[in-house]
Amino acid sequence: MSDYLNQVEIERNTDSLLKYIQEDRPGTARAVAKREDIDPKILAQLSMHPSEMVRVLVARNLKTPVDILKMMTLDTNVAIRDSAKFSLGRLGKPKVSKPTVSKPVKKDKPVEEVVKDIKKEKKPKKRRKDKKKDKK
Repeated sequence: MSDYLNQVEIERNTDSLLKYIQEDRPGTARAVAKREDIDPKILAQLSMHPSEMVRVLVARNLKTPVDILKMMTLDTNVAIRDSAKFSLGRLGKPKVSKPTVSKPVKKDKPVEEVVKDIKKEKKPKKRRKDKKKDKK
């Protein structure tokens, strides 16, 4: 059986992979669903597989088309829904967050003064110790 799954894992032809899936041998659909170099059409087909584990693997695969992932967020299984939502988040969110400006910068101030103001804002305020507690 392991030779069979090894053959499935190295197979690159989409039609051959579809035949392997249709044979419905144990572990075949899982082996195909977790591959990173898989055709999105196959993942779309596997998104309706009866096995929940296969559908989870499809939902976690970043090659799965976005519309299929959106559909999978409506699945009855919470693991599939959460995996699909997580993958959508990974695909849709930029890796670098945009900087936010809290106060508008005045154009007439020199750059040095603006930098000093920013540094002052970021410094944490020092807390005073309560004098009454020190006496006790």
